[in-house]
Amino acid sequence: APVVSTGQAMGPSESVGQGQVGRKYAQGLEAFQADDMTTARAKFEEVIELEPDLPEAHAALALVMVRQEAYEEALAETEKTLALRPDDVASLKIQYECYKGLGNKEMEDALLDKLIVASPEPDLAPLVFNSAVGRIQTGDMAGGAVRFEQVLALDPELLPVYSALARVYFDLGRLEDSVKMSNEFLAREPGNGEVLGVLYLAQDRLGNEAEAQAAFEQLKGADSSQVARVMQEMAISNFNNGNLAQAQELLEKVLEMQPDHAKAHYHLGLCYVSAGDAAKAKEMLSKFIELAPDDPDAAVAQEMLSTL
Repeated sequence: APVVSTGQAMGPSESVGQGQVGRKYAQGLEAFQADDMTTARAKFEEVIELEPDLPEAHAALALVMVRQEAYEEALAETEKTLALRPDDVASLKIQYECYKGLGNKEMEDALLDKLIVASPEPDLAPLVFNSAVGRIQTGDMAGGAVRFEQVLALDPELLPVYSALARVYFDLGRLEDSVKMSNEFLAREPGNGEVLGVLYLAQDRLGNEAEAQAAFEQLKGADSSQVARVMQEMAISNFNNGNLAQAQELLEKVLEMQPDHAKAHYHLGLCYVSAGDAAKAKEMLSKFIELAPDDPDAAVAQEMLSTL
């Protein structure tokens, strides 16, 4: 969905006055609403010829250009709007759309930061959430945490951000914060297996035996496959970040819950390979091939076995 709505970028025709300028502006609005971008563009350009310093016309033309995917031209129009009306949030949103359309991640991120300051409204939360996910996917856990924290400030009612922060804080070793976010989420959605799994692991690692046991008791009523999945994901994240001991611990817990979890055997085998324990690596990789002979990683596991 577009970041900026028509109403945000285009004021009503009354806002630009009467006479020829007002009529042409109204015709441009009508064409835009009819999805006739060619006519809309022509009308707004005519308005600008008549009144070059009308910010509404530049903003409206920029939005038309975005819909035409003429992003560079739209950026130029937004600069004209901002020169006339420096606090125009709609133009910042149009610029965000332009940089997103151009694939300029650096500027897209910079515009998102500007918008968070200029217009800290809940409607920005999904955009910032997606930015956080993007950072996590590129391995920027700390940057992802910052973005998720911004989401929380923008929209405290957005439940997924609590579970996301619980996971990210755990991976960053911010265990107390992970516990806090887990409990915040579970207060709103009790019994969620994924978050209970994170809570159990965080409490266990903190040495809070009673709290960890309480979380574990709740886990017994959750979907074990769901819990195993989140633990495996966290194990892979730890493995990729070089935290082999933590990855191994998590994968062993997965196998306690699901002894025939094929991928857990595979990734635990990789842990043992990295740790130099050839005997255990062979055991895990062989079990993985036995459980999932058609898995895409089975050939990789077989090749590794031949070198151990």
